[in-house]
This record gives sequence, C-alpha cells and structure tokens, in this order.
Amino acid sequence: MHTIKIDISDKVYDNVMFFLNSLPKKDIKLYTPRKESQEKLTDFFHASPLQDIVLERDKETYKDRINL
Repeated sequence: MHTIKIDISDKVYDNVMFFLNSLPKKDIKLYTPRKESQEKLTDFFHASPLQDIVLERDKETYKDRINL
C-alpha cells in the first residue's frame, strides 16, 4: 500500500473524488481532509462564557467538608 498526497483545485476536486470512489474499496482507502478552519482548543476556551469565573480560594485548606 502506498500513500499519495495531492493538492488540487476546487474545480477538479469533485472529478478526482468521483474517480477515486469508483475504484475497488478493498484496494483503496480514502481519508477525508480536515477542514483548515477547524477551531483550536484554546479558541474554544477563549470564547467560553466561563472565562470570567474566578476560581480563587480564601483559605489554603477547604475545611467546610472536613470533619474536625
């Protein structure tokens, strides 16, 4: 099995994919390309509504649930 990576224009993409899909499935495996506009995980957290929540502690030890 060999791997080929090609860059093709939008004009011929459908034709190339039609050709590749017409080949025997046992002899070829197609990988769908990842979208370049895929968001990064950091972008998700920057846009999160939870970003304004402050998670600071008043005390060093959380004693509200510790049995003393």
